[in-house]
Parts: sequence; structure tokens; C-alpha cells
Amino acid sequence: MVPRIVSIGQSALANAKWEDAKEQFESALMESDSPEAHDGLGLALWWLNEIPESHEQRTLAYRGYKSSGDLPKAARLAAWLAREQVFLRANVSAMNGWFARRYQCSFLSAYCRTTYGSLLAETGKWQDAETALTEAIHTFDEGHRGLRVNALLKLADLRVSQGRLEEAEVLLGGYEDYGSSVLPRARLHLARGESELAKAVLERALQSDSSPSLHRAPLLRLLVDVFLTSNDLESARRVADELVSLSKLTASNLFLAQSELALGQISRYSNEEDAVKHFRAALDHLDVHQGSVLACRVKLELARTLKDTDRAGAITWAKAAFAGFERIGAAHDADETNGLLREMGAAVKANVRSQDQLLTTREAEVLELLSHGLSDREIASRLVVSAKTVEHHVGQVLGKLGLRNRSEAAAYFLNQRSSPADKK
Repeated sequence: MVPRIVSIGQSALANAKWEDAKEQFESALMESDSPEAHDGLGLALWWLNEIPESHEQRTLAYRGYKSSGDLPKAARLAAWLAREQVFLRANVSAMNGWFARRYQCSFLSAYCRTTYGSLLAETGKWQDAETALTEAIHTFDEGHRGLRVNALLKLADLRVSQGRLEEAEVLLGGYEDYGSSVLPRARLHLARGESELAKAVLERALQSDSSPSLHRAPLLRLLVDVFLTSNDLESARRVADELVSLSKLTASNLFLAQSELALGQISRYSNEEDAVKHFRAALDHLDVHQGSVLACRVKLELARTLKDTDRAGAITWAKAAFAGFERIGAAHDADETNGLLREMGAAVKANVRSQDQLLTTREAEVLELLSHGLSDREIASRLVVSAKTVEHHVGQVLGKLGLRNRSEAAAYFLNQRSSPADKK
């Protein structure tokens, strides 16, 4: 039973009242030590930008959940702490440590990989995101099969972004009653031009909980796109106003950037003069996320806005957006951007990537370990994944590089890594 004071703190968190939440959780900890209070305090401190203190509190919460046998909550925090290490400090070693956290718990590892895959997808590293999510699904399949749904839905969302709509539909099948399926289902409908279905899915989810909680933000952002597609500017403004209010409460750069993007799009559709101002403000908020899909979409919107008044500027922004989309693997967005460049007489050719650039980071790791003559089981032990997952990666490596067997893969790796002098 969660103490009442902790429940009050959790309610304050849900309503973005960070100082109130901090006060409640600190009071709770003065009465008794509990992982729930450390957990809530850590999250409140994070929103108040007291990052080291936040990490300390959530580490204490992790230990408390772990010692009490509450694995799901321990896994959630391990995933969060792993994300913080790689996202804020680019500390991949620390992130990997949190993945298994020396307990070698496959459930914990799969849960962490699901969260990490989601982070990679948001920051534009789609190949690595696909690897992390696929590994999570395989790990869950070997034990906690019923818990793989979150990884499946994250992968479905990635498939929509990649333009692989048929695969996304298959992954989403049978999960229409899950709340976490709302975004990928709505995005799939919108990608297929089914704006009314996308609207129905989003509005139903938003009506089920009208409190000003943070989970509404991505739903509102997508609903703005839906209304703009239908040229319903009045509804788009109404939804954008709520998104702006939520973003100001959080003071999160990512949320603020999404708000500015929405306002800029509405201004562009309305032929208002402040569209460029909003898009530039969005990019200012994305200063440390310049390689993200969101940043690329803002640049594309800038190009569209400037096309008729500043052709050189429009071409510059469009080429920047195209480079980002192509690097990420957003084929549909890249094609759309190149179409705009073609209209301006400045179409670009897609880069032809070398064979080893086709591999994800994990596949490249597997290739290197293959060159040492390791078995699937030995590679699995090194990478803290299952032998079945390694078998999948080996197949991907051989297929992408056009190789017939492991010996050819080892030879390919050694040949690619040898110096020019060695090849003479």
C-alpha cells in the first residue's frame, strides 16, 4: 500500500507541479525510507534540472525495488538510468552496465533494450534502434513472452517512420486495445492518407484522460498534423494551444521544439509571416539534437516556407534536411525533400553507401567477433544477448554483405581493416 503522502506527490508529478512533488516526497522520506519516495523525488529533481541529485535518488529507488523483488519497477529504473548515461554523457559503457546491472537478468536486459531502442529511434539512429528492439523481442520470446508487446509496438512505430507500412500493420495486429499502440496506429493511418481514422484514434485516447498530464504531448503533436492535413486550421490552433501550455509547464527543450514546430506549420498554412520565426525557435531548442528526425522535419518546413521568397535559403535548408533523412534511413521523408529540391531545380543524388556502412552497430560488432573465430554462444556471452539473437545477426551480416559463410565474413573483415600498404 503506497502511503498517502507518496500518492499526493505522484499526483503532483502527473500535473507537472515539480516543486510540490519534491516537497511531498522529501516529507515522505522523513517519515520512512521507501523506493517509491526515492523514485518520485528523483523524477521531480530531474524536471527541476537537479540532475546529479536526481540520479542519486533514482539509483536508491532501483536498489530498493530490486531488494524487495519488484523486478518490473527495477527494470524500468535501470532502463531510465541507462538512457541517462548515454543520452546526457554519451557513456555507453555505463549504459551497458545498467542493462544487466551485474545481476545478469534477461528480463531486465530486454526491458532496458526496449527503452534504449526507443531513445535511439527518437535521436535518429534508426538502424541501431532496430537492433536494440529486435534483441529485446528475441529475449522476451525466450521467457517473458507476454511482456514483449512494448518492444513490438515500438518497432511498429519505427516501421511507420521508415515507410515500411505493411510490416507495421502486421506488428500492430491484435494490439488495438493497448494504450501504447495509439501513436503507431494513428501514424500508420495518417501515412496511408486515412486522416479521419487517425483523428478518431487520437481523440478517443485524449478524451479518456483529459487531465493535463505529459503523456498527452505526443498525441497532441500528431493531432495537429492530422488537422492540418484536413485543412482544419481552427482545430489545429486549439490543439497547438494545449501543446504549448504543456510544454511551458515541463520546460523541456524537446516539448518546446515540438510546440514551435506546430505553431510554425499553422502559420505557414495560414500564410502568416511568423512561420520562419517559430521554425528557427524550434531549432534553437534542438541545439543538442540536430541529428534527430524532429530537427530534419523543422528544416524541411523552413525550406517549404522560404521556397517562394528566398530560393537560396530554401535550397540550403532542404539539402540539410535531405542529408539528415538519408543518414537516418527515412526514405519517404528523403524522397519528399528531394521532390521539393527538384521543384527548385536542385535535386540531389542519394549517396551510395559502402557495404560495411549497411551494417548496424551491433552487426558490425558481430562481424568483428566472427573474425576471431568465435561461436554464436561465445559471441552471445560477449554481447550479453542470446545465441538465437546472434544467429539472427550473423544471417543479417552475411545477407547484407553478399557472403556465403562465416569464413568469408571473417576474411572480409580482415581485408577491410588492413591498411593500404598491406594490400600492395
